[in-house]
Amino acid sequence: MRSPPTGDSASLRQPPAVPDFELLRCIGSGSYGDVWLARNVLGQCRAVKFVYRNRFSDPRPFEREFEGIQRFEPISRSHPSQLAILHVGKNTAEGCFYYVMELADAAEPRETSEPVFSVQCSVTDQSLPAASNTSSRREAKTGSLNSAYSPRTFRSDLERHSRLPVPDCVQIGLSLATALAHLHEQGLVHRDIKPSNIIFVKGVAKLGDIGLVTETGDSRSIVGTEGYLPPEGPGTSQADLYSLGKVLYEAVTGLDRRQLPRLPDDSGAWPDAPQVFEFNEIVLRACAHDPRLRYQSAREMATDLEQLVQGVSLRQRRRTERVWRQCRRGATWALAAGVILSLGILISRTGRQPAPRAVERRSTNEVANRFFDLGLHSFEKLDALGPMANFQKAIKADPNFARAHAELALIFMRPQGGKDDRKSYAAGKAEAELALKLDPSLPLAHIVFGWSRVYDGFQWDEAEKSFVRALDLDAQWDRGHHAYAEFLRVRGRTSQAVAEMREALRCNPDSVRVRQRLPALLIAARRYQEAINEAEDAISMEPNIVHVAYYFLVVAWCARTDFPKAIEAERRSLHAARTPDEEAGRLIAELQTAFNAEGAIGYWRVKLEQAKQADAAPYTLATFYAQLGEHDRALDCLRTCLQAQAFELIWAVKVDWHLDPLRFDPAFQDILKKMNLE
Repeated sequence: MRSPPTGDSASLRQPPAVPDFELLRCIGSGSYGDVWLARNVLGQCRAVKFVYRNRFSDPRPFEREFEGIQRFEPISRSHPSQLAILHVGKNTAEGCFYYVMELADAAEPRETSEPVFSVQCSVTDQSLPAASNTSSRREAKTGSLNSAYSPRTFRSDLERHSRLPVPDCVQIGLSLATALAHLHEQGLVHRDIKPSNIIFVKGVAKLGDIGLVTETGDSRSIVGTEGYLPPEGPGTSQADLYSLGKVLYEAVTGLDRRQLPRLPDDSGAWPDAPQVFEFNEIVLRACAHDPRLRYQSAREMATDLEQLVQGVSLRQRRRTERVWRQCRRGATWALAAGVILSLGILISRTGRQPAPRAVERRSTNEVANRFFDLGLHSFEKLDALGPMANFQKAIKADPNFARAHAELALIFMRPQGGKDDRKSYAAGKAEAELALKLDPSLPLAHIVFGWSRVYDGFQWDEAEKSFVRALDLDAQWDRGHHAYAEFLRVRGRTSQAVAEMREALRCNPDSVRVRQRLPALLIAARRYQEAINEAEDAISMEPNIVHVAYYFLVVAWCARTDFPKAIEAERRSLHAARTPDEEAGRLIAELQTAFNAEGAIGYWRVKLEQAKQADAAPYTLATFYAQLGEHDRALDCLRTCLQAQAFELIWAVKVDWHLDPLRFDPAFQDILKKMNLE
C-alpha cells in the first residue's frame, strides 16, 4: 500500500459512506484499493480500507481477498500482535468491500510547508500490549492527527535510521514471530512480509496488508515481493519465516535484503557487535537456502529469540550442532567417539558418580521423631504453616536433632510473601550451620548451607559445591535433585534444571511437590506447552491441592499470550483455593471485562491493580509494570527488592519472562551484575 498521491485528495475516487464513520482523507493507495483515515461517532480514529472489484482485471482475486478477510477477521483480535479487524462490510452497488482496522501510530513528522489542519481523535481504546516507549503511550491517551499524518511502518523506521538497535530488532522479531505462529496454527499464511507491510500500533509491530492472508499452500495466485521470497516461492509457513528473516536482516545490518548473508565491513567495530553476530544466527537460519536447515515453525524461531533475550549464545549452540552433524556423517569410529564424548559430557554435567544412599538418621527421642514426621508430611503436602511448627517442636524435644535443624533452616530460607526476608535468612543460616556442625554427612545440611551462600553475598560457585556435595552423599535422594534443579533455574541454566527435576521425579514418582514445581522450570526454559501439560497432569493427580499448579498454568497461558485461557485457569485456581464465590467472581469479571475492552494491556493493568489491593510484594508489581511498558517503575520495584535481597527477586529475576522487556536495559543489567548473575 503506497502513500496517496500529493495534491487534492478529491482527485481520488470518493468511497461509499460507512455507517457511523466520517471519512476524513485518504492516507494510502494501492492497485486494488485505498485506505482512509476515519473517525467514528465516539471520536475514535480508525483506518478503513476499501477494495474495488473494477480494479481487478479478473474478478477472482477480488473474491479471494474478501475470503482472506473473512478467514482472518475471527482470529484478528485473539492475539496481541495481530492487526485487529473491527468491522467488515460489503457494498454491492459500489462494487467494493471494506474493513475497519486499528489505526497505526503516526510516523515521525516530516517538515512540510503545506497548511496543517487538526483532526481531533480519541485513541484511548486501543486494545494492545504496552509499547516499549512508555512516554509516547502516555502522550497518546488523547491527541490529534493532522494532515501530515502517515502511518508508522517498519519501512518508515528504516528510512529514518541506518539500522535499528539489536534489542529493538529482538522485540519486533518476537512480536512478528508469535503473530505468525498464531496465524500458522490457524492454517493461514501471510505471503508478503516486507517492511512496508509491517505497521506499529502503540509501539507494537503488527502484520499489515492482511488481505493477502490465505490458507497454507494456496497456489491460485502468486504474491510477494522480490528479494523477500524464498527460492521455492510463497504460500507456506516456512516462506513467511524466510521473508521475516530478510526483514530482520535489513533492520540489524542496514543493508539491502539482496546482500544477505554479507555483513557491513565495519560491523566488527560496532559497540554492539557481539549482539549483532548473535542475532545474525537467527537471520541465517530463517533464510537458509536449504529449507531443511530453516526454522520448521514460527514457535521455534520465537524460542530462539527468547533465548537470545536470556543471554543464551546461539553461535556457540550452532557450532556444537555443526560438530554433531559432522560426527553423524563420520565412520563407525567417529560414532563410537561421539558416544564416549556424550558419556563424558553427562558425567561432567552431573559432576558426580553414583553414591550409596545416605542413612536418614533419626532422633533417639520418639517424641522428636513423631513431630518430625508430621513436619515432613505437611511439607510434602504443601502446608504453609505445619512444617515450621512441627520441626520446632521436634527440636525442642531433641536439641541435637540435625535433620530437624536442617528442615527448619530450609523453611526459613523460603519465607512466604517476601516479608522481612533478611531476618528470615539470618535465622535459616544459623540453623544450617548448626545442622552441619551436628552432622557433616547429612545431605540436607549441605543443601541449606548452599542456599545460605546464595542469600549471603550471592556466592553462586561456592553454593553449587554444596548442592553437588549433597548429591555425592545420596545420589538417589529426590529432594536433593529437586533443590539442585531449583538452584540451576535461579542461575539461568534452565535445560539442566529441567533434567534434574525429572531425575527427582524418577527417584520419587509420588512427590506432589516435585510434580507441582516442574511446570515452573519448564516455563523458565520457555517450554510453555510442556509446562501446561505437566500442570494439568499435576492437577488431575492431586485435585485437592491444585492452586500451585494452577498458578503455573495461568503464567504459561499468559506467556503464550492466550489470555482467555489464562483467565479460565485463574477462575479454576480461585475455586481450588476456596476463594469466596463473590470475591472470585469480581476478580474474574474485572479481568474479563478489561481484556474484552483493551486486550492484553487491559489484562495487565487489572492484574497490577489487584496486586496492589492485595498488598503484593514489590517483585510482583515489577512484573506487571514491565508488561505494561512502565520500565522505570518496574526497575524501582526491583531495586527495592535488591536492597532487601527479597526471596522472589533471587528466585526469579534471571529467568522470569515477565521481565523480558527490561533485559537489554543497562539498569536491569546492573541489577544482575550486583547479584553476580550477569
